Amino acid sequence: MKRIKKIAGCLVGVLLTAEAWAGGTLTLGSHVFTQGDSLHIELLLNLSDAKAGNAEAYLFTPVLRGAGRLQELPAVVVSGCRRARADHRRQALQPSPGYLPPYRTLYARNRKDSIIYKVSVAYSPWMEQR
Repeated sequence: MKRIKKIAGCLVGVLLTAEAWAGGTLTLGSHVFTQGDSLHIELLLNLSDAKAGNAEAYLFTPVLRGAGRLQELPAVVVSGCRRARADHRRQALQPSPGYLPPYRTLYARNRKDSIIYKVSVAYSPWMEQR
């Protein structure tokens, strides 16, 4: 149980930094647990204050941090329609090595104020240290 609290502490610390940048409450709830050889992360993200213009995009990237290591998780993107088309075109024409597709992209027309973010990653011993 202590291990889970330490992992959750690392994750929440990073999300609080994002919250300060966004100027609002970013996480409404979180649940982090290990099962077998995987670390499961569930977050309820409030994105009501992240409003992107037609040519703008905001990336919210949760990060696991500990013992001098850093692992980025898939980002949630809030994007304007024109910017999303440009990003898709750039990735199709010049694929970036190591490209990590977003967890979800939210557009102005199908916008939701909050989403449930669920990912699983392979558990490593460095994740239990701050």
